[in-house]
Amino acid sequence: MTTRGGRSEKVKRIFHQFDVNRDGGLNREEMSALVVSVNPRVKFSEQQISAILDEVFRTYAEFIDGDKGLTYDGLLRTYDDGAGDVDRDFDALGIEFSASETTKGSEASSSSITDERAVEAQKKQRTAAWAGSPNDGIVFDETWKLVDDLEILVKRLKSKHEKDGKPKSDNNNNNVDAFSDGGWSRELGGPSSDTSDKRIQWEEEWSHDYTVFVKELGALRSRADGARSREEAFDGHMVIGKVLHEHQLFKEALVSFKR
Repeated sequence: MTTRGGRSEKVKRIFHQFDVNRDGGLNREEMSALVVSVNPRVKFSEQQISAILDEVFRTYAEFIDGDKGLTYDGLLRTYDDGAGDVDRDFDALGIEFSASETTKGSEASSSSITDERAVEAQKKQRTAAWAGSPNDGIVFDETWKLVDDLEILVKRLKSKHEKDGKPKSDNNNNNVDAFSDGGWSRELGGPSSDTSDKRIQWEEEWSHDYTVFVKELGALRSRADGARSREEAFDGHMVIGKVLHEHQLFKEALVSFKR
């Protein structure tokens, strides 16, 4: 198990690799490169990337340093909050790490042109890998079971809030966890055309029903973690993220995309 010290070192290495302009922050372009690179097999649409970044910059606003973007402490906090697995991301980036290595000022300049080329290569590889997957990216039969169960959870949550009269309709706020009026579609290739027509947002994000939903969602993620192979686990988490994104549950989608 990675210790807090080890986690901090790994997060710092990840941060410095993507802080291309060395200004001490990850702007939207740099954060986009990070999200794409730690998920090399996923073909994100521009809308998905934009939604993920909007959620990160909104949720961790206290760690945003103006135009510089998300600070190292902010990136560390995202991992502490569970929005990603440090070890998996570190491995996905292929960064070499020694347990005896200590953090030094020179580490900020350790990322080289080779690092940037590796990132670009991963961006190209992810498109080919995704295009080769059947069923819009769902590779394993067990993943469909996760999808069906998640659909039930989402519809149950929406039904409870509609029954209690809690939802509000808002066409202007795109940065909250919400449901699209278009509902669930098994076509995962792109967002529903009805997504922006009408949205239902929570009065209280951490209401009892929503808390129960997050707990049950955690059980689905545990099922994905327990898959027979790393590839099947990856498939499960990515599809869970896509389903959540389609329903405008951006914060939870971010957690799945970064696992």
